[in-house]
Amino acid sequence: MKTSFSLFLAFFNLLHSSHADLGFQIGIGSPILNDDQLNCISNKDNLYLIVPAYDPSGQVDSNGIQTLTNTFDLEGLGVYPYITPCFSNCQNGLISATDQIHSALDAIVGIGGSIEFGYINVGSSQPWPSDQKKNQQFIIDMFIAAAKSPYYFSFGIMTSYSSWSTIVGMNFNLSSIPGSGFNITTSDLLWVNWNGVQPSIHQFAGGITSDSCVPGVNVAYNFFPNDGFKKINQNKEAKSKIHRNKRRGKSH
Repeated sequence: MKTSFSLFLAFFNLLHSSHADLGFQIGIGSPILNDDQLNCISNKDNLYLIVPAYDPSGQVDSNGIQTLTNTFDLEGLGVYPYITPCFSNCQNGLISATDQIHSALDAIVGIGGSIEFGYINVGSSQPWPSDQKKNQQFIIDMFIAAAKSPYYFSFGIMTSYSSWSTIVGMNFNLSSIPGSGFNITTSDLLWVNWNGVQPSIHQFAGGITSDSCVPGVNVAYNFFPNDGFKKINQNKEAKSKIHRNKRRGKSH
């Protein structure tokens, strides 16, 4: 089945809410998490786990892929991989956005399971080029590659307002990407300063290395305010249906 294309922006702000679904993000370059560690994370009432699957050094994150595999027997914990692009001196020699998406998806889908959604990490902590136009095209190429892949997989973008503004410019909204099956406008860009819509994800603590479940591992604590992830899934399913129908030549 062809990939369904979907875009949702996850914005990490230093906020907290008493009405939220809690989540746990594993940092880049982390070790494999074992069953005891994953059960500990789940038992802390976390409802989702975000795991690195592609490293900015330019290679599949084999530790992250094994951690994803180790989550298969967990119940009640949503698990989502994220990809951090490489731009120079890539260890696997893959420089293009297309090749990196293919490499990441081959690894993610290759382990089996039911993972169908992940994130592309657009963060200023990584050495993105200074040319915003080239960065815009790189992101577009990643989504086109995902849309044309043989896998049924959807991506969102994991970023912040400042990172997005610096890397691609605050007015870049990924509208009318060829092959996407639908347009993405500013109504889909969930920055509070743009349209009053709450971000899909907040980060309220980052760079934590003292978590009792995974001591020494770099993690971040996130939350989905007001059933934010439920809305993400509903939106993803609706847009996936539009995408599939357009591929079949149907109207919506």
